[in-house]
Amino acid sequence: MNFKKIKTKTAVFIAKAFVKLPLSWVLKIGELLGFLMWLLPNKRKKIVARNIQLCFPELSAEQQKQLVKQNIISTGIGFAEMLYALWGSDEKILARCEFNGLEHISEALKQQKGCILLSCHLHPMELTVKAINLSLQQPGFMLARQHNNKIFESYVDTARRKHCQKTIDKKDLRTVLKSLKANRAIYYYPDQNFSYNCLYIDFFKQPAATVVAIDKIAKSTKTQVVPFFG
Repeated sequence: MNFKKIKTKTAVFIAKAFVKLPLSWVLKIGELLGFLMWLLPNKRKKIVARNIQLCFPELSAEQQKQLVKQNIISTGIGFAEMLYALWGSDEKILARCEFNGLEHISEALKQQKGCILLSCHLHPMELTVKAINLSLQQPGFMLARQHNNKIFESYVDTARRKHCQKTIDKKDLRTVLKSLKANRAIYYYPDQNFSYNCLYIDFFKQPAATVVAIDKIAKSTKTQVVPFFG
């Protein structure tokens, strides 16, 4: 067994033990991790600071600094939420959720053309997908980018498939179309860091790479797009 495999298995073991803590503790520890990330110099903090500087030039340096801090702390909480979504208690997740508008998914699927569930690439996305799937009679499939660490990806994919049955690589258009034809809902969280199949559209007065594939798929298949947030 090589070092990478040992390191990954150890990290997953720790993550599974971590999510056995009360959910309030998990979120607090995530908040602490985010705070430590904000204190220490790192590449992510520099990227966040530059983005906020570009998008909110009217804010003072101190106000921008506070937004950076809030963003990094939120990232820490999001990381803890992701681990909980993968290996935490289904019952505890549902106990903290309230849903509004789930009937729109059922209505869309009555058209027998599948359904695209579209949302923003936000921190609680893993938890949101799991909570919705646990509440649907026919869980949706998840479109996702594979992790660079293939060993870790296998653990993540196994965890996701327990509630979404199938995960689809973001570039696998054929499987997306087949799933829609089979009248399945597909969760899609477009990211802005795309180098293909995108248009540059102003976002906070800055040109941002914006994915257009979903628009093309929805028009060609006449599939309904249902936006959701969590």
